[in-house]
Amino acid sequence: MADAAAESTSPAARECVEKQRLLRMKLARIRLRRVEIQRKQWKVAELREKWLCSLQGIQFERSLVQEQRASVKSLAEHCTTQLEATSQMNAANDCFYIWHAGPFGTINGFRLGRLPVETVEWHEINAALGQVALLLETIENETPLQLSLTLLPLGSYSQVAIPNSQGKGNRLGQFTTTRPSPPDCFQSLLATLSAHARPSEHM
Repeated sequence: MADAAAESTSPAARECVEKQRLLRMKLARIRLRRVEIQRKQWKVAELREKWLCSLQGIQFERSLVQEQRASVKSLAEHCTTQLEATSQMNAANDCFYIWHAGPFGTINGFRLGRLPVETVEWHEINAALGQVALLLETIENETPLQLSLTLLPLGSYSQVAIPNSQGKGNRLGQFTTTRPSPPDCFQSLLATLSAHARPSEHM
């Protein structure tokens, strides 16, 4: 009877053994799959960390570029404002301020002229005429105006050379009590300048 029982249970036992073997194989494959998935997770985590570092670097560089752009824009606006202000400036007006003090015309604060009722010292008149000479030379150099006289602006010791037939110039210098009347050459220069300036007023 024992042999019969053994024979009757033998196929069932073999089937159980086969099922166990299959389950073990399946469990081994699941474990391998699990290990593989875990490795991939580690790889994904590593790639994510690198991506986050790269993203932070890009964001930092972007913030720097934005700051530089804002700085350049601010500088450009400042330069534009300065350019507009500079383009409206007139250097001649700043260097040669022409106004009046009572009956006298002034240039840079120096009175030009004398009256019997009000005396102006000759050194002040000479300083004013030196400023006039420098202004006329500046105008001659910066415009098509050509004066018939040669100006030598030397401050209070400025001179005007009147060409003669030999091509040389007779120089007229500062005014003193021995020469109280302004020479006609300055009046001629101012008349030439005035005639040259009138047509441009209507342009």
